[in-house]
Amino acid sequence: MSSVTTGKETETPWPDLSDDLRKLRESVSIKVARNVRQGYEADENVRGMYRTSIRLNVVRNRLLTESYKATEGEPVILRRAKSLAHMVRNLPVYIMPRERIIGHSGETPDDLFYPIEVNWKSPWRAMNADDAREILDDEGRAEMEEIVEYWKGKTLSDLHKQAFEGDLKKYFQFEGTFLWSLWDEGAVPDFEKLFKVGLKGIKQEAEDRLREVIENLFAFDIPCVVISKSIVPPPVMLEIADRRKIPLFSSKLATVDLINKLSFWLETIFAPKVYVHGTMMDVYGVGMLYTGKSGIGKSECALDLVERGHRLVADDVVEIRRHGEKALIASGSNLLGHHMEIRGVGIVDIEKLFGIRSIRMQKRVELEVRLVMWEELEDYERLGIDFQNTTMLGVEIPLVIIPISPGKNLTAISEVISMNYMLRVYGENPAESFVERLNDEMRRKARLQDYLMDDHE
Repeated sequence: MSSVTTGKETETPWPDLSDDLRKLRESVSIKVARNVRQGYEADENVRGMYRTSIRLNVVRNRLLTESYKATEGEPVILRRAKSLAHMVRNLPVYIMPRERIIGHSGETPDDLFYPIEVNWKSPWRAMNADDAREILDDEGRAEMEEIVEYWKGKTLSDLHKQAFEGDLKKYFQFEGTFLWSLWDEGAVPDFEKLFKVGLKGIKQEAEDRLREVIENLFAFDIPCVVISKSIVPPPVMLEIADRRKIPLFSSKLATVDLINKLSFWLETIFAPKVYVHGTMMDVYGVGMLYTGKSGIGKSECALDLVERGHRLVADDVVEIRRHGEKALIASGSNLLGHHMEIRGVGIVDIEKLFGIRSIRMQKRVELEVRLVMWEELEDYERLGIDFQNTTMLGVEIPLVIIPISPGKNLTAISEVISMNYMLRVYGENPAESFVERLNDEMRRKARLQDYLMDDHE
């Protein structure tokens, strides 16, 4: 017969509210999260997943296992009934003070209850967790190991998994799909639905829903569909894509990498662009766009720069694209490549003449060098304190205007422009420093002159 245990032998006065709250906090068995569970231990470092008084319930699982071992070979419904009767006769009944509805899932309210017949993994994990070693003593742990070993392959979770084989297995493993209402280890099937339509009906429902989702997706006017991670698309997707004449691509890249590469490629293809008559050079790492009217000497200057070790990006026709809000990227046309026209010589191939080191496929435009005839300008920049600016595709870049005269060394000037620009990038402005030094000298001389004018010795 079941034994009866009471919490206290004598009636106690009704506790106050604070006492009730304390008992309620102490009755919590499992710590959901450290900052949520009440009733902390004094030392946080020694507090594990459960309170120190919590013990894993062994008695119920022992009684259930005893009954199932004794009824091997009998119908399942009889085995279940006999096991329930065996537990009712032998389980202790714990009665709390002033309870009207008595009973508990374990021997005491501190028992941790895991029904072994539903899933053997949960109690096994609980008793082997690093922070829950105290929920069983050595004797109880050895007994539970034997009980768990008996129930492997026989629990409700195991039987569910065995029933779902082949192409039906995915409907069990994927949590919450059509059939299961809980996690796969403690799954509870929708029996009403199962008996009405059967497993094939549930499978058909999933396939119909998949078709509906794909139809809705392909109903939009989309140029193509790209599948990442080398995932094989379902046959229904191939069928709908063929019918609607929408290209379907597959990539081995992960989703994030694929999105990044596609975004960069699309930004490049659809970026605003303009074609400029000029020559684009990389001089000491600075992208310099040479402009000016035809025949002024842009190509000759570029050729001399290439001979001195600098690199040609494009000549005559320069394609400039805007990347983002502030970057201009220059490249050559596919037809011209890295060819250059020199008047009196003709077309030359810079890559073949000077090697691969003499060219670049693209370069950021960092400043424009505009070549003009000497007599075309009335005023020229003499100090260089401030760069003029020009705008391309909404991006503002510095502009340097160089007057051209016979015998002028444009190559050396170009190198100076490049190095001077990099000094400005690093925060140095030689022109401003010179002007400031000149002003200081003038002020010093003025102060000295004032002093000497008053000295009558």
